[in-house]
This record gives sequence, C-alpha cells and structure tokens, in this order.
Amino acid sequence: IRRPPRSTPLYSSAASDVYKRQIFDSMDKDTKVNIIKSHPDLGDKLKIKEGLTSFSQEEQSKAGLAECTDEEFNEFKRLNNDFKSKFKIPFIYAVRGKTKKDILNEFISRLKSDNIEQELDKSLIQVKKIATLRINEIISDE
Repeated sequence: IRRPPRSTPLYSSAASDVYKRQIFDSMDKDTKVNIIKSHPDLGDKLKIKEGLTSFSQEEQSKAGLAECTDEEFNEFKRLNNDFKSKFKIPFIYAVRGKTKKDILNEFISRLKSDNIEQELDKSLIQVKKIATLRINEIISDE
C-alpha cells in the first residue's frame, strides 16, 4: 500500500479514496466479514432511536426508516432475519439519498440471490460506499 505523497493533501478526495481502498482491499476475508457483521440491521425500531452512531441514525431517519409503521418495521425485521439466515451477514446498503421503497426493493432483489460470494462482494462495495460518504461529509464540514 502506497500512502499518498506528503505534497498531496491527504484530504484530497482522489488521493484519500485510493488510499482508503488500498487499505480496505488489502485486508483478509475474515476481517472484511467482521466489518460487515459490525453493521446494524436496517430499520431496527429500537436502534434507530438509540444505539446507532449519529451517522447511522441520521441516514436511516432521512431515508424514512424512523417513521416506519409497525407493519413496515416488522417487514424490515423479517427481511433482516431472512438475509442473515441465508448469507450469515447483515444486509448492508448505503441508504443515504434512498427511500424506504428503494431499500425494500434492494433487500428483496438481493435475497433472490443464492451466491454467497457475490453477496459478500456487494456488501463490501456498500461498506466502502458508506465509509466514503461519511468521510467526505466529515472533510467537507471542516
């Protein structure tokens, strides 16, 4: 892994993204799976109100997940459980800018797959997307 040169601002989006991806991509599979497993369930009623990071709370709330009806919360719970049973990892999806409908459609679409390796790859792409969005937000706030 090559760190960006000191003359390149670490906060430069391109240099920073490349460096972060190199670090993440160099991790072994077990470490990556553990990172995936550390993510909370989407649409978990109790965790949205308390127990999520401020980033996750804000992202899930803006996606409308904090205002789910009891029926919708139960649907998310069922989908989360189905996903974890099938793939042994939580469903990961970068919800920033998405709606409840977008998230439910993605859930349903990905549950149709039987390819665990493909789902791991999709989850890792989402983890990187979430991290990039959050880091870029932090940097732009400075």
